[in-house]
Amino acid sequence: MTMRPRSRPDGFTLIELLVVIAIIAILAGMLLPALSKAKAKAQGTKCLSNNKQLQLAWALYHGDFDDKISRNGGATALSNSNNTWSAEGLRPAATGYNTGNETNTALFMDCQLGKYAVNAGIFRCPSDNYIYPGAVGTFVRSVSMNNWMNGGPRPSAALAPNPVYLRTAQMGKPTELYVFVHEDINSIDDGYFAIDMDPVNNGTWNNSNRPAAMHNGSTAFGFADGHVELHRWDLLQISTANVVGVQRPNGGSDATWLKLRTTEPP
Repeated sequence: MTMRPRSRPDGFTLIELLVVIAIIAILAGMLLPALSKAKAKAQGTKCLSNNKQLQLAWALYHGDFDDKISRNGGATALSNSNNTWSAEGLRPAATGYNTGNETNTALFMDCQLGKYAVNAGIFRCPSDNYIYPGAVGTFVRSVSMNNWMNGGPRPSAALAPNPVYLRTAQMGKPTELYVFVHEDINSIDDGYFAIDMDPVNNGTWNNSNRPAAMHNGSTAFGFADGHVELHRWDLLQISTANVVGVQRPNGGSDATWLKLRTTEPP
């Protein structure tokens, strides 16, 4: 009697399936970090594009007003929106905050730059998806304006006699002076990005706001000449309060770099 070989059942055996699953898991582990970096890079590119559009709105405004740049009024009330580029505050409990501000695009679209803006989306970074404790949603604005751009000196003109710019013609090197910056979620409140130029605070963030660092340790800046760039910081730290785990630049050379591009020597 001739014995026929046992036929192989249809499908895969359990061992074969486990091997395939293991291989997929290994490949996923190798690809996910690369995909994460690619996503961050794409979001950084979009953030730069938004900043470019915002910088253009800023330029169109001072082009219409005899070179006078948009006022940086800080926590100015929305009822006085014709006197600032962005009104009130976003962060709960901060100066100028009113319930619902964090999702209210009227705080900038009804102000000086609103009619020049393509849409409300250019005021926000696509990677800025954190929710601040007590907020009703993600902030509709990620950027703030350099306080030395038609804002006010910090701490005072006596201690920091650097120029506060009212017109672009006052700027010696507009290519090296930023106007807009993506601000840290734990720092952003009104539209005023405050940098203290008192020499005793060189190399520190004392009495100053903080930039964000969401794009592989980089921040988007818009400069007075119209160009935009992502600046990569030397040393990062991780926030441990409020919105925890967010990257932002440390002091030292990073603070020095920013202050050199905030205002010019007197």
